[in-house]
Amino acid sequence: MKPPFNRSESVEVGHSDVPEASPIGEDAAPKHINKDPAMLSPETMDEYTYDGLELDVGYVSASPSSIWIDDTASVSGESVQDDIRGSRSSKQVTFHIGSDANAEDQLKKNITDGLSIHTNLKQGEINKIFSRDSDCHKMVKGDGGEKPFQAPIFTTKSTLYESQQEKTEKYPPASNESDKVPVTHKPIKPGRQILRWNLLFNLLVWVMVSLPIWVPFVSKTVAVYLLPSVQSVFVLMWLVICLLASRNVIRLYRHRNYDFQKDIVESSDIHHLFIISCYKEPVSLIAQSVNTIANQKDVHNITMTVSFEEKTPDLDKKIKKLTKRFQDSGFARLLFTVHPYGLENEIPGKCSNANNGFRKSAEILQREMGLNFDPDRIIVTTCDADSQFSPNYTGALASRFIAAKDKHNTIYQAPLFYNWGLDGASFITRVTGLVRSTLMLGALIPFNINSMSIFSFSLRLCIDGNFVHPAYQMDDIICLIRWMGVTGRKIRICFLPVPVLSGPTTGSTVELDIMEWARQARRWTIGAAEVFHYFVVKSCKMPKLPALSWGLSFLIYYGILLCSGSLYSLSMSLSVYFIIGDSFVPYYVSYWLYALAATQQFCFLIVFILDVFTTRILNVKEHISFIRNVFQWIMSPVVLLCYSLVEFYALHEVAIRGKKVCKHGASKKDNLKT
Repeated sequence: MKPPFNRSESVEVGHSDVPEASPIGEDAAPKHINKDPAMLSPETMDEYTYDGLELDVGYVSASPSSIWIDDTASVSGESVQDDIRGSRSSKQVTFHIGSDANAEDQLKKNITDGLSIHTNLKQGEINKIFSRDSDCHKMVKGDGGEKPFQAPIFTTKSTLYESQQEKTEKYPPASNESDKVPVTHKPIKPGRQILRWNLLFNLLVWVMVSLPIWVPFVSKTVAVYLLPSVQSVFVLMWLVICLLASRNVIRLYRHRNYDFQKDIVESSDIHHLFIISCYKEPVSLIAQSVNTIANQKDVHNITMTVSFEEKTPDLDKKIKKLTKRFQDSGFARLLFTVHPYGLENEIPGKCSNANNGFRKSAEILQREMGLNFDPDRIIVTTCDADSQFSPNYTGALASRFIAAKDKHNTIYQAPLFYNWGLDGASFITRVTGLVRSTLMLGALIPFNINSMSIFSFSLRLCIDGNFVHPAYQMDDIICLIRWMGVTGRKIRICFLPVPVLSGPTTGSTVELDIMEWARQARRWTIGAAEVFHYFVVKSCKMPKLPALSWGLSFLIYYGILLCSGSLYSLSMSLSVYFIIGDSFVPYYVSYWLYALAATQQFCFLIVFILDVFTTRILNVKEHISFIRNVFQWIMSPVVLLCYSLVEFYALHEVAIRGKKVCKHGASKKDNLKT
């Protein structure tokens, strides 16, 4: 079998040609490639065939020791080129491995990375390609003639803007099969699918909320001591969360002027991939978020991807505006991907958008970086259109990444704060924003429950975990548990000591502001219920102890603390005064209940005190009077009660309507100040 290049042949590089390896930060598209045919002759090659692998086009590594995939094997005597699906067929794929021993290991690693991205094969199956077992055997030379050069598999249908050249490609229609990413999950079942494991949430909520109502009828004596004891557990949980949050705020404050670059001794080979998922957000908001990424100290090591939806209004105009503004900002690459509308087995939302953006960005990086492409040294950060990063974000991220012992089993989470015009929002939105930040600092990160909105991870973990599940709506909640199930490894959350500013829900009036607040609370609750169902179904594939620990933490946090806690407090108060009666309650139990209420209010006071420090860390100036702060502090229990009522409604909505309500109805951010 002869190589695809003839002697002294010069090949123009494009979407249908072979990309030459180029270092990160340099021009990723060289004009010509010249190859010495002696390096590619069949006499210096070992040939291996792997049965059952399905690819549609070939890959050529531009190095003296070359590897390429020959896809011209046939099924029933006919040449085939199908879309990549990761399915199994009777095709054969031939790997040509050069004799240069020094480069062989790296080349093998690169090709297996490519197969991991584009197929549904597990790493163990891919490794068989390079071993001599029953599925991999040496072939007889000369069993095929000269074959034409095939286009590489890394052709993308997305729009790509490079720093030296502006190029706009037409977006293919949604029916274009070549633009679809591999389907690596089971098809979405039709119908409502009511009988799902999320019903356990409903059962738990009803048991907790109704407990103060029916226990007094069984025994008032038992109720007098049982009900305050349960309330004590809720208050203790809030107290622990506030103390842990205070500890992490102190860590943030100590690192506010810290130079993380001095801790990095091997940063030159670490590359960052930032992906912003966008839909209808104004271009000024997107640009403001991208600008904070462009202000990172190592911007030359950042590939910036903006992932749009095909139905994004004024898509071409937005891409042109962003390109004009950031083409000279110093990014290694500025990429734009477009997620087609209406793909089979997907639901609209950030999961499907991010899945498309991750896969296409990985394809482009592998094509353009050549031998420098190493998923072990690429850190991915996913974020929303309303994300503002600290200038030290990539430095802190690289520092923690290098220091981590299990870096490819870790999600790196910076705490999120919502002080983006929060002083001008309604008291419901502001109290919710402050409490959310406290819960992230004191519960989500310390107890390894889930990441939130903006988080980072290695591309190796992303590939091993099969990217993002496009049939779910909440990528942040599902990522940790999905990757733990796919990889079979324990995934932990690592705290990053740098803040990230995220936009709260907004509305032009108080009424609209509250409506957007309720929309987001409903969406989060439905997403959490969906993820719990996913966890129960997939838990058999996860490490036993980590899965059990995560399941209990998730159930306690979302089902008991957030949804049941405030409702239980209300039902307990009504039970004590109207069912049990004051005369039956001992005076020391009354003092006990007063102490619990005071402790609960003290926890909310900690939330507002922490906000004073976080605004200084963020360098955010807020104009809010002391009286307004006191009023909002007093109203905090009422806000949490309203939040629990929205969650209660959402849980019953998904219980009655089933899978049909599991859609990503994102809250509007049009009124954020830019």
